[in-house]
Amino acid sequence: MAFNSITNRSHLRIVREVEAIGGNVTASASLEQMGYTYDAMKTYVPEMVEMLIDCVRNPAFLDWEINDQVKAEIAEASNNPPGLLLEAIHSVGYSGALANPLLASESVENFTAPRMVLAASGIEHEELLKIAKPLLSDLRSKPHP
Repeated sequence: MAFNSITNRSHLRIVREVEAIGGNVTASASLEQMGYTYDAMKTYVPEMVEMLIDCVRNPAFLDWEINDQVKAEIAEASNNPPGLLLEAIHSVGYSGALANPLLASESVENFTAPRMVLAASGIEHEELLKIAKPLLSDLRSKPHP
């Protein structure tokens, strides 16, 4: 669901903005972590960081995008027997966190500062902080109770 529609950008707008700077975006998810990646030339770091943070913090979760993603995930999973086995083992072996689906409403509420990492290469740390701090200053430091 990463880089799909967000509350203030459509999926098409995200695609166009990434294409406009010659960028490449990817995302991955597992039972314990999610990763968002945005690659482009160094001169576009402010645009990349802003979009990356916006996509992480403001997903829209539109019904049709969720349905499309579920279909794609099911098709991918059906071609991955070891992955299906691992999912089944987790569902049986854990009656809590690891048995929950990846798309859980709690996940958005639990994206808090201590649980996030923003990393970049090819840019000075202070420069990255100058760009990211204003965009993350309102991020909760603790999850909802």
